[in-house]
Amino acid sequence: MLEVSRVAQARDGFRSSDMRQRSRIGEALLYSRQSKIRGGHVMRMNDNLWTRAVSDWILQDVKRAAVRPPT
Repeated sequence: MLEVSRVAQARDGFRSSDMRQRSRIGEALLYSRQSKIRGGHVMRMNDNLWTRAVSDWILQDVKRAAVRPPT
């Protein structure tokens, strides 16, 4: 990593895009799409496996409790 603080970044006028380019870190969205493409063999498995169910799972608009559940 570049180890540049937010203060130094603001002082020197570095933008996030400049930092990303200097560190050669790609876009998060692009990385997630490429990961999903690389994991395509999981999507082609039969429907009885839990890996397929977990891969297809899409988070609904459900809020989790902020507190720890009782034991």
